[in-house]
Amino acid sequence: MRNNGHVQRNVWPLIGREHLVAAVLGHLADPTCSGVLLIGQPGVGTTRVLDEVHDHYFEHGRLANRVVASQAMHKSRFAALAPVIPGSLRTGDAPLDSMELFERLRVTVGAPRNPANRFLTCVDDIRWLDEASLALLTQMVVGKLATVVATAHENDVLPDSILTLERSCAIRRVTVPPLTRLETLVLLDLALAGPVDGTTARELAEACQGNPLYLAELVDGGVATGVLATVLGTWTLRGPPVVTARLSRLLDSQLSLLDAHGRDLIELISFAEPVAVAALESAGLLPAALALEAAGLLAADPTDPTKVRLAQPLVASQVRARLSPLRRRGLLPRAIKLVATEGRENGIGIGTDADAGDDTANAVRLALWRLESGDPVSVADLERAVVISRSRYDFETIEELTSAAVHLEPSLNTLLLQAEALFDLCRFDQADEVMRQADALVDDDGGRLRLAILRHRTLLWGRHDGAASVRALEEVIGVLQVPAMRDFARIAIANTVVFSGDPSAVARLATTIEVDGELERCALCFPRAVAGLLEDA
Repeated sequence: MRNNGHVQRNVWPLIGREHLVAAVLGHLADPTCSGVLLIGQPGVGTTRVLDEVHDHYFEHGRLANRVVASQAMHKSRFAALAPVIPGSLRTGDAPLDSMELFERLRVTVGAPRNPANRFLTCVDDIRWLDEASLALLTQMVVGKLATVVATAHENDVLPDSILTLERSCAIRRVTVPPLTRLETLVLLDLALAGPVDGTTARELAEACQGNPLYLAELVDGGVATGVLATVLGTWTLRGPPVVTARLSRLLDSQLSLLDAHGRDLIELISFAEPVAVAALESAGLLPAALALEAAGLLAADPTDPTKVRLAQPLVASQVRARLSPLRRRGLLPRAIKLVATEGRENGIGIGTDADAGDDTANAVRLALWRLESGDPVSVADLERAVVISRSRYDFETIEELTSAAVHLEPSLNTLLLQAEALFDLCRFDQADEVMRQADALVDDDGGRLRLAILRHRTLLWGRHDGAASVRALEEVIGVLQVPAMRDFARIAIANTVVFSGDPSAVARLATTIEVDGELERCALCFPRAVAGLLEDA
């Protein structure tokens, strides 16, 4: 929801939790149930469900109160319940005594009540309830004067006193799961009170993994910094999602109980993810990885169950961002070994011609890691990584890889790959310089045509000089020996002149085609069609 352009956190709609609220109310209406314990991941919404139940009681005239336990008040007697203890029950300046307080409450409340008339005490974060407050609450529940709804995190180690209360008084557990992807998208759309760009919605949904608090913090951080803003009336991310200081602390808390070995493995996997389970087993890391999975920190990759990654993408991003240069350098050889092991166990090696998913996914990052760590890497591996990066339009990576390939072996192919990367990055002067170096290495028609086409593209789209681009192609036609290659240079000219104010020239160029092949006819279809439309207009 928005107020003067700002997102209001306190009025976010309740999405995907209505059935949980109904389930809790159903349990409380059961005479055999004395309460409900809401269990979920931090930030998943247990407190919101608790508040909805409390508000339902209040709106229907039922007796209910709400207390918050905290680590700060854990050692102070009655600290949590003090705000809801009626003043008339206090005994002057003397310390409150739990037995006396219970007797006075029992007299005030009266005889044991049926479930419909019992007090409802809502306790947020019950594991931090101080001993005196917990003892009094237990007395009220056992004496059938009150029922309780409390929240706890799924990985909390609850004290024996709470577990005994749960077991002895038929306290039922209700798990609050993460939101589904659809629920997350609906919540985001309603919270922002306006249309959300599809890519933005997907990025935020993937980042929060169904955690409403994480989503709210990402929205807050994005709006506050301007990274998430309306563009032509649509909410759009103009950079990576922004992690707020509060969210950063929440993410850190997930790793706070790890020992040095566990932290080391988390850093390694976050750096190299996704990591094949077989590679972890080969490295002797599988038992430690299983322990991290049991702690909810690792999960199977959603696209490949044979691999694992950190369960929360935001944690992985934060861990990677905090790696120092020295730590990153120390992880590189281990990451290379893990990923390369995966390829070998699949019967695939970087630099092969196999068109395999694992090889394709790993070829680029293995090449980059080896360059960064100073490990040997072949020109063939670099060229293959360039081809994969071109399919992803990752021009910065292409330029880095091609520069390394030229440094290792300044061949015609590596120079042309580098020139293409510089052209794609709009660094035309540098592209021209690389093409001049490539001129000296051209020794066949294939190289001449490829260089001419690249020079033509640079002149046409980089320098906006259509006439010069045509002259470059006409010059190469005069030296090419293979008729089909001369034809493709002519077709490139046709594609140029059709948009340069001379569409009638396409018909003339078509008469000069030497090879009457299907490929040549297909290549001419586009300039002919455009020329026909322009001439009819």
